[in-house]
Amino acid sequence: MKHPLSISLFFFVVMVSSCKKNVDNQKVNAAFTDTIILTPDSTIVVFENESTNASSYYWNFGDSSFSTLQNPTHAYTDSGTYTVTLKDSGLNGISTISKIINISFNPLQSGNWVKRTQCPGEVRCEAVSFVIGNTAYIGTGYDGSWNTCLNDFWSYDTLNGWIQLPPFPGAARKGAVAFTVNGKGYITLGTDGYSKFKDTWEYNPTTNEWVQKANFGGTARYGSNAFGIGNYGYVTCGFDGTYQNDLWQYDPSLDIWTQKTSIGGQSRMFATSFINNNQGYVVSGLGSLGNNLNDFWKYDPTTDSWTAMRNIYNYSTQSDFDYTDIIRNSAVAIVMGGKAYLAVGVNGGLNAKTWQYDFATDRWTRKSSFERSAREGAVAFTINGRGFVSSGQGQMSNNNTPLYFFDLEEWQPNVFLNLND
Repeated sequence: MKHPLSISLFFFVVMVSSCKKNVDNQKVNAAFTDTIILTPDSTIVVFENESTNASSYYWNFGDSSFSTLQNPTHAYTDSGTYTVTLKDSGLNGISTISKIINISFNPLQSGNWVKRTQCPGEVRCEAVSFVIGNTAYIGTGYDGSWNTCLNDFWSYDTLNGWIQLPPFPGAARKGAVAFTVNGKGYITLGTDGYSKFKDTWEYNPTTNEWVQKANFGGTARYGSNAFGIGNYGYVTCGFDGTYQNDLWQYDPSLDIWTQKTSIGGQSRMFATSFINNNQGYVVSGLGSLGNNLNDFWKYDPTTDSWTAMRNIYNYSTQSDFDYTDIIRNSAVAIVMGGKAYLAVGVNGGLNAKTWQYDFATDRWTRKSSFERSAREGAVAFTINGRGFVSSGQGQMSNNNTPLYFFDLEEWQPNVFLNLND
């Protein structure tokens, strides 16, 4: 007969062993898998949590980004090696696991240019464009003939294509500027190679008619920048025999021009301008000292003030790209999806490199280059959420003979580069 104490000890050992097995079965154990998905702008990693007995999760993606989701998805915008760490917590403790993932991202394959229907009008450079609703309007410019400028005008929309409109009634010209206010388009300034102009014209798409308005308030000039914000149009910079930096506001309701605060930095011509969130931006351009400028300015019409944005230069020798490629004159800009895209232009030679500007971070990122002939003096516009570049002057590669265009190229920033379209 066994001793009662032996029997008790036996049951105690069995009970302890059983409890230990239960604790082991409930132990927190961190584990995850990752699936990499390539996109034009980033590399997306889908993380699938395979942890057991965890009730809370903390992810460190290795790029100063974090998440507490159980199965997060994360986008990496730079190539590199990243250590991803998952820390799980549960009733029976904490478990941590780390993995190294390699991200490869090529911005030069990010974005695609697609050839669309060419305008049947004369080829040209230094034309103007403005957008009303979902229709772009393009006209004037220089066709490469000896000091022969144009005054024909065209509309383009993605449904009806190109339609010829009544010609611009002012003197044929190049280097003019245009802006849109309250559903009407305005053209002012420019040159025909002999004279500089300051007359202003209003186009009404409802009546399909042009009406002359008050002359520009400053000096006659060309190579200026213009943008429409709210109920007003704005014109700045340009060349009247000397480089200019003044800013003028046009009020269509009163048909008057009023001088405002001048842009900072050097006076300039052929800068690039665009609009976002009711503010105007002016970047680079040909400065009064004969150099292409590396500054970048934002104008707020509510305070009549200019803010200097981050200057354009190489902040680090570790960069994969030369940020000075952004510096240029006679370029164009497209604004889509909270980003601006700078394309074509000239800085010593013709420039085909495309750069993306992020309004939220004040940062530039390289994108796929313009796929057709590099050029200067083109126009750009956005309609129906789609961005386009048209016209401009390039040159033949073998003998530098000027080439002129009235083609139409669509920019698709969120599509992989395809050289066959």
